[in-house]
Amino acid sequence: MRATSHTTPLYDLQLEPEASNSKVTASVKSSFLPNLEILGAPIGDLVHCSRFFAEKHNLFKVLLRAISDVAAVDLHVAISLLRMCGGYCKLVHLARTTPTILCEDSLKFFDEEVRLCFSSCVAIDVRDPQWQQAQLSPKRGGLGLRSLSLHSCAAFISSLASLEMGNPDNIHLQQAILRFNARVSPQDSITMESVLNSPPQQKSLSQMLDSFAFHSLLSSASPVNKARMLSVSSPHASSWITAIPSTRLKMHLESAEFQMAIRWWLGLKTSDASPCPFCPVLGWDRGSPAALDITVTSPLTPATLRDASSTAGAAAYAAECRKHTANDAKCQELGWACIPLAVETFGNWGMEAQGVFSRLASALGMHQGTSKSWALHTIYSRLNMSLIDRKPKGVGTELKDAADAESKVIIQIEIQEGKEEMNKKEYMDVYKKAGTAQFLLLTKPWHGTGRAAYADSAFASVTTAIACRQKGLHFAGLVKTATTKFPKKFLDSWEYKELGDSVTLVAQHDSYPLIAHE
Repeated sequence: MRATSHTTPLYDLQLEPEASNSKVTASVKSSFLPNLEILGAPIGDLVHCSRFFAEKHNLFKVLLRAISDVAAVDLHVAISLLRMCGGYCKLVHLARTTPTILCEDSLKFFDEEVRLCFSSCVAIDVRDPQWQQAQLSPKRGGLGLRSLSLHSCAAFISSLASLEMGNPDNIHLQQAILRFNARVSPQDSITMESVLNSPPQQKSLSQMLDSFAFHSLLSSASPVNKARMLSVSSPHASSWITAIPSTRLKMHLESAEFQMAIRWWLGLKTSDASPCPFCPVLGWDRGSPAALDITVTSPLTPATLRDASSTAGAAAYAAECRKHTANDAKCQELGWACIPLAVETFGNWGMEAQGVFSRLASALGMHQGTSKSWALHTIYSRLNMSLIDRKPKGVGTELKDAADAESKVIIQIEIQEGKEEMNKKEYMDVYKKAGTAQFLLLTKPWHGTGRAAYADSAFASVTTAIACRQKGLHFAGLVKTATTKFPKKFLDSWEYKELGDSVTLVAQHDSYPLIAHE
């Protein structure tokens, strides 16, 4: 016990062992109640409790920063730590021992820190509906990141009632019950009499709070989100969330996979969530993406020479300012962070670029098991090498050829001469497709022989197949991009029943049979 008041009143504290639990009862013999800390919990007025929670808040932020560092290496492990060790469960004992009215506002700051940590870890700009879902229990389709401020009343009611310290005149218990009833449906509301006669468990009270929050989200959701919410809250649907990440047990997701799963679970777009799986930084500013705009400037230009001759980095700073002026408004509209990466022609990077590289080096060092200084050295070395003028390289000559299928001997070669010259080649005026015209040129000596010609996707198309039949050849080829008149959409949408299934489509054009097979 620690007293924070210099005045010592008369009070009597009794510690009564009961099985594995200990019960503390207090009988105050003075009208003055001091500000105390007992078993790690504050007892006193609002100012004292607020000061106590402020100190805890600073320690809490250190813990969340450490979890964010873990996310740079393993996102799945980091979110599991946040759910089981870094959020609600870390401070629930304070909600149980401190009257709701004295801690509720302070606990909102803890909730916000958890939200920021989650957004930073998974690189998602979490909006209110998604965060409200994330705060639900996994059984209700959430991520188990329970709100301390929302559930504080349930914790305090169950704690006070179970210790048989409650009485109808207890103002703190009355206020906690009022707050609880305002957050649940009318059929789940409780009374002072029911609490004292049958002390409720914290778990049952929290389930009522989750139920009301879930149905509130459901009632305002679109049909698509209603279907999603009902599905994710079905039995066992959330088992992947509560599973302890373990590579040995094959219950672990890579960071990119886990981030995609979180987006999918919360109903966010997944099409734009495809970061490189080898990149250790999934987001930049609280989960929002950053627009990194590289610009090269010279300190020797007339516009910057005067400042650059007296201040190192003046040219890079001027370039950063120009980029902010041009791009800040647009980036803000898109929800992006605008970060110009300005570099002078002699290799001096601007301050904002240095900050970006420092952050990347920290993440890369943890991700690859190297020091930050080595990672930073590697970044600067590779970037500055790209600033050095290189000797021009030859482009080479592109050739397209025809070969005998049995002997593998090249028997025809066509040199690519540029777009204008190739458009003047034979067959272009008739078929209008470069791949078809070039294929007919390569096979011209065998037109009318009835031979079979095979081609890759550079030549294959329906137009080429028809042209070959017109020239007395049979054609087979792999169609990839030249899909005009080809049933690509139908084939892509075809649902195969089992491995090894195939589909064949047959059509006819000017008496020429056409076959598509997949």
